[in-house]
Amino acid sequence: MPVAYSVLILTRNEAENIKLLLPQVHEVLRGRDISYEIIIIDGASSDSTSEVGVALGAQVHQQKGAGYGAAFREGLGLCKGEWIITLDADHSHPPQFLRAMLDNHQGVDCLIASRYIPGGAAKMELYRAVLSKILSSLFKAILHVPVHDLSSGFRMYRRDAIATLQLTGRDFDVLIETLITLLAEGRRVREIPFIYEPRIFGRSNARVFEFAVSYLKTLGRLWNLKNAREAGDYEDRAYHSMIPLQRYWQRRRTAIVLSFLDKEKSTLDIGSGSSRVSRSLSRAVSLDCNRNPLRFLSNHGVLTVQANCLALPFPSGTFEQVVFSQVIEELPRVSCNLKEIVRVLKPGGALVLGTPNYQSPLWNLIEKIYLFVVAGGNRHNPRARYSKNEAKALVMEAGFKIVDEKCILNSEVIFSAKLDLLPVH
Repeated sequence: MPVAYSVLILTRNEAENIKLLLPQVHEVLRGRDISYEIIIIDGASSDSTSEVGVALGAQVHQQKGAGYGAAFREGLGLCKGEWIITLDADHSHPPQFLRAMLDNHQGVDCLIASRYIPGGAAKMELYRAVLSKILSSLFKAILHVPVHDLSSGFRMYRRDAIATLQLTGRDFDVLIETLITLLAEGRRVREIPFIYEPRIFGRSNARVFEFAVSYLKTLGRLWNLKNAREAGDYEDRAYHSMIPLQRYWQRRRTAIVLSFLDKEKSTLDIGSGSSRVSRSLSRAVSLDCNRNPLRFLSNHGVLTVQANCLALPFPSGTFEQVVFSQVIEELPRVSCNLKEIVRVLKPGGALVLGTPNYQSPLWNLIEKIYLFVVAGGNRHNPRARYSKNEAKALVMEAGFKIVDEKCILNSEVIFSAKLDLLPVH
């Protein structure tokens, strides 16, 4: 029989706590009449944690690797449920709250029991509460994460979303690594408020300053992950970037592209990423070869298609407008002829095409700085470098008439063009 829910608990010398915890977990889940399993990963307990766990209906596995991160990964690999619930053994995550999680996980890939949204609270020592909140706020600001409680371990994951993640965190940093990776894939994350309770028996195995150090050590790696061009919310994050030039550039580009479009016409946004352009139009379809930003846009109600721009999966004459921004430099020159765009446009349709102007000394300097400063930028390796005039010639050779053009600091050119010829069939 398929398992609907896996409850994953990491333990070390928690025999007294799980004597109380496991019967309460059983009570909640049996009351919902759902199939479930309880998986315990035990870190070499010197008490009777393993024996108590088995006696109370849990599957107990001895931890093989060292550290919280290893236990977490080992546990995820053993869970068979469609959904995986992670909670602490010490009653700081009240089992009764599982009811709220079961009622609120529909439509998301990760549900977080949050201490730091309205209705949530944390009953812990003041210094721990302050440090935890500072860390969450710091990471939220630096990584531009739409989550308030980044370090909460009380979560529910859709197994299909988490099973393929390549997690490497050794300690508690694996929690934020998991969250950032899910967000980078464009996954849906939601927080619901809960009240963190003090443990009942024993002393915490987590040392708050070790916890903080492990988080800070991983900040650079997570910055790389969050700022990679493959990240699901790359364009959206750049729109709110803490780097003034990047923020200005993204907002200026968006404003220019939208000024060239009719917001009510059918539009294909090719190579959209997590484009704000598509989200600002009433009849837009976003197309990208990268699934991550398409997940992000789908969460915002945008129609999406994963496909190659050289073989568009639409009948001829489908769209009134096409946006082709920041794409031609990613394609080999020999394959970039805009024939497919002409085909899917209606007669007299419009094209908005943008690309860096590689003839500009300023752009070449900016690109070098970008590759150095913006983590993940070093993955950007343009296959073709067009000057402004070469890009214009490409548009005109495809049968378009240039209607308008605008530049960003003479370093990126954006053309508004209209199809002069009938579509190619």
